[in-house]
Amino acid sequence: MIDARKINVVVPIVLVILLSATSSLFAKSGIDRLRPPNIIFILADDLGYGDLQCYGNPYLETPNINRLAAEGIRFTDYYSPSPLCAPARAALLTGKYNHRTGAVDVSSNRGIDRISLSEKTIGNYFQDIGYKTGLIGKWHNGLYSLPYLPHKRGFDLFYGFPNGGQDYYEWNMMRNGVYEQRDGRYSTHALSDEAVNFIRECNSVPFLLFLSHHAPHSPFQAPDDLVQKYSGRIGGKYPEEVAIIYAMIEAMDQGIGNILDVLDSLQLRSNTIIVFTSDNGAAYIDSRNPRYQGPYAGVKGKVLEQGIRVPAIISWTGMIPEGKVSDIPVHGCDWIPTFLDFASSSERMEDPGFDGLSLANFLLGGDDSSMKNRTLFFQKNRYTPVMHSEAATRQSIVSKRHYRSTLGNAHRS
Repeated sequence: MIDARKINVVVPIVLVILLSATSSLFAKSGIDRLRPPNIIFILADDLGYGDLQCYGNPYLETPNINRLAAEGIRFTDYYSPSPLCAPARAALLTGKYNHRTGAVDVSSNRGIDRISLSEKTIGNYFQDIGYKTGLIGKWHNGLYSLPYLPHKRGFDLFYGFPNGGQDYYEWNMMRNGVYEQRDGRYSTHALSDEAVNFIRECNSVPFLLFLSHHAPHSPFQAPDDLVQKYSGRIGGKYPEEVAIIYAMIEAMDQGIGNILDVLDSLQLRSNTIIVFTSDNGAAYIDSRNPRYQGPYAGVKGKVLEQGIRVPAIISWTGMIPEGKVSDIPVHGCDWIPTFLDFASSSERMEDPGFDGLSLANFLLGGDDSSMKNRTLFFQKNRYTPVMHSEAATRQSIVSKRHYRSTLGNAHRS
């Protein structure tokens, strides 16, 4: 339970500051905001470019994610900061390239998944300006030491698990450092339910919710009725695990529907920014017979297109265009500066050294030339250069993508 009494003193003061600052950005669009927008960032795990109906998958049904796309902007050229989980999340949480944060790989036992304590997270930025903040779901950016856990890194609520994976039925969820007894729910539903509760409890103050789903990461487990549905649909064309993965994705979509419903019931939809994306590309079950991923090559862990090019949708009813498809190149480090601009935060004005650019002007109908004419950078490595670790740049101005191994002897354009 979130204790609203703890924020009754600070929030009104901060809100006055925020509301006075908000006018500069929204005045360009003739929009008058009565309070800073709520932000819901929904992150899937190992969901590839072709793992959604609105990105061309002929088997899946994701009506609620489709709704977000219909009510907002769907990006065709969005890139995760890294092709691997913990590094990608570190960049999403800080707005900086993951190598600058300390999180270079997924190994919690070696501590190289940790975000340095010297870095501020999105939770810190928004907590500092009066938002109620919550991270629900998977963390994987510091496991074995209390100071690295989300409720010590700017989030008022952490409900989820700090490691990289969980059983979907025999799960262990932590609430601000204390583990709770599992209750038999499918874990994706449990996370969605917690998100709905967080929204209800924070509806009277600005809030930031980082909903970090585990799906469709392994282990591959899903409700039987959905598995049977997709087993029939794929008809033996793909391994049986693909039917389970598709069932996992639809179960996540159902939870997103519940979130949209509660926003509507509380009349918060028009004042809430919602982003849906993935931490990296798909992890294939069988490299000889991968599931549908459109025209792209690569896999999770590689900086080829399918390892880093993932779905991304942003929706803000009445504020940004509806039903738009954009091919401007967007990087995962762009989200935090964008959100801070929409909150008109002085944190943004002080330039905390983000590696991303704000999308705010573009999203409100402004010029997008600064977004098109830039180079995006990616690197995936562990301790020393190895053959399967690569670096990449996307040079937007000439519409090229270059891939180089860290050994420097492979180049493709």
